[in-house]
Amino acid sequence: MKVEFRTVIEIPHPPFFITPSSRLMFLGSCFSNAIGKRFIENRLNAVSNPFGTLYNPYSIWQLLRMIGKGNHDFSPYLFKKEELWFSWLHSTAFYNKSRQLLLEQLRHDMEKTDEYFRQTDVLFITWGTNRYYTLANQEQCIVSNCHKCPSDTFQEHQATVEDITSMGKEVISEIIQYHPQIRFVITISPYRYRKYGFHGNQLAKATLLLAADHLAKIFPDNIWYFPAYEIVLDELRDYRFYADDNLHISNQAEEYIWERVKDILLDKDTLHMMQRWDSIRKRIQHQPMNPQSESYRSFLQTLVEDISLFGKDYPHEDIECYLNDLKKKTNYCL
Repeated sequence: MKVEFRTVIEIPHPPFFITPSSRLMFLGSCFSNAIGKRFIENRLNAVSNPFGTLYNPYSIWQLLRMIGKGNHDFSPYLFKKEELWFSWLHSTAFYNKSRQLLLEQLRHDMEKTDEYFRQTDVLFITWGTNRYYTLANQEQCIVSNCHKCPSDTFQEHQATVEDITSMGKEVISEIIQYHPQIRFVITISPYRYRKYGFHGNQLAKATLLLAADHLAKIFPDNIWYFPAYEIVLDELRDYRFYADDNLHISNQAEEYIWERVKDILLDKDTLHMMQRWDSIRKRIQHQPMNPQSESYRSFLQTLVEDISLFGKDYPHEDIECYLNDLKKKTNYCL
């Protein structure tokens, strides 16, 4: 009798697959950043967190609604802190000394995000917590990032399963009306929120899990749930799969989940494309002992040919920057 020392999560096959030409977008927590980064590194057409890291469902629904309605006005959400302007709807990566310049930057970024979103095939949404914050003097303003402002600036709330499902149903229905082909992948971040207490963290995750399940049942043709949270809790049931803070998951755990994502969501052509690019990427990173040798020049010429062929086979991929850089190196070898 074979003894199993871990529980392997069985993942049902999704009603769709990601192809080499698929356009992907990732919105959500730091876990969304980690997985989105791997898609981008593997030459998949993806955009990851164009507003910065988002933790709660309400912030995600709010920004998706702004995209859908073509609302690019962030002026009500700007505020000044320590001589810099920030946005309550964006992460701390978005700031400027000038209010007007920040507003122009955010509008420009939103226009690009809006244009990309309307051609997106699969939207990945990762929720971290059901806790969300509003401004104390403006309860209708949901805050995506507190920007380390004093706690009395905000009011804390807990979204219920019904809250998340109700708003999600409205937003997703609106999106499907003007973008019927889009598919959603919902995941729950494995990150542990210690500041809420570990029991509170579990209650928050349970709320998110139930809301995700409800939405997947409401939109069975458009929404698919990927069990990243369950994989970490059951398959990777060990602190060695967490980072030094014992809250975030480790790079090793992220890689394992990435492999599970690839196995279940990517079609054969996409996997083949990624294998080809991985071989090219490793050769691009090669550091020669003698950059002016004939052997290195021949190596570069072969690499240029392989990248050119890759570009012909996958015309949606932008490989010109790699070709230009390699051609400069080839000339240096002459």
